[in-house]
Amino acid sequence: NYCSTHTEYFEIEAYFRKALKEIGLVLPIIEPNSRATIALLANDILRANDDAQLAQLANEIFHIVADLNYPEDLTGWYDISEMQDRLTYDTIPLPYRKKEIIQKIKEEARRVLARAK
Repeated sequence: NYCSTHTEYFEIEAYFRKALKEIGLVLPIIEPNSRATIALLANDILRANDDAQLAQLANEIFHIVADLNYPEDLTGWYDISEMQDRLTYDTIPLPYRKKEIIQKIKEEARRVLARAK
């Protein structure tokens, strides 16, 4: 059951953070490093010529965004992931095709790099 597994994860995370606090440990702040990695991957996207490579790089960015708990300025990567999943797994006609997803990936990559400057 997804819901029970999802709930258990958050319960475990709460206990984990409480234990860290009790023993005086602090998790490192990963957001600056994660955003730098996203910028590098975005640069790779704009240089890539292969659609499969673009999709893989976008997937890598999505996983980093998920680890950061979906910051508002990076939610476009969540949308891209959803679009890719629907294109792969849905059996109903969709209002977009692979070409539109590739275009959206490149647009999001440009946004990331513009904010990084």
